[in-house]
Amino acid sequence: MLRIEDQPAARRPILSALAFEGSEPIAEARSAARRFLTDVQAVHGILVSDRAMGTVQLAVSELATNAFKYASRGVCGDSGACGQGRLASGL
Repeated sequence: MLRIEDQPAARRPILSALAFEGSEPIAEARSAARRFLTDVQAVHGILVSDRAMGTVQLAVSELATNAFKYASRGVCGDSGACGQGRLASGL
């Protein structure tokens, strides 16, 4: 099986990872999703429609809301270890 770095650039996944601490991770996550998709358009020339941009921001907002709500109880997702009040999630 080919490693990601051995695949042609066009077939490699475009990844982004963030960790949030503080009182406003939902707005930060939504902004990060918008920046990521804007960069995908600019750097890779992949068209991202307004509808796709809005849908991704909504999904990220919902995921961040739920993760932040339950992270305050010390729950953390599969994407990595995190302490109480920290949000670590993958999309």
